[in-house]
Amino acid sequence: MTETLTKSAARVKELGEVFTPATLVGEMLDKLPPECWLPDKTFLEPSCGTGNFLVQILQRKLDMGHPPLQALSTIYGIDIMADNIDESRQRMCQIMAEHGVSDMQRVLRILEHNIICGNALDAATLHSVPLQYIPGRLG
Repeated sequence: MTETLTKSAARVKELGEVFTPATLVGEMLDKLPPECWLPDKTFLEPSCGTGNFLVQILQRKLDMGHPPLQALSTIYGIDIMADNIDESRQRMCQIMAEHGVSDMQRVLRILEHNIICGNALDAATLHSVPLQYIPGRLG
C-alpha cells in the first residue's frame, strides 16, 4: 500500500501541506540522543498534520516501557486543519487501545488538551484563544 503524502493539490497550494513519510520520520527520530526519550521529556510538533511524528514518538515511548498515559501526556501537536487534528487524535487513540488502555475518557481528555487546532506561526487557536506556553508543562 502506498503512503499518501498529500490530501489535495489545493491544500498543497494553499497551505504547503505535504506529510512527512513514515520512513523519514523514523530516520529523523533515530538521530535523537537517548536523553530525549526519558519519561519526563516532552515533544511538540508545531505542524503535526495527521500525526506521523506524534504516533511514532508515542509508539517509541511505549516500546521503551513508559506508562501509556504518561507517554501520551508528554506529546503535543498543533495543526491548522481540524481534520488533521481529528485524524492525529484517532491514530493515537488506536495506539493506546492496542496497548491495553481502557480509560479512553482520560485518553480523550489528554488528546483534547495536547493535540490542538491552531496556527503555530501566529499563536492563535481555532477559537481565537491564544496559544500559551505554561512553564513546567512543556520543555
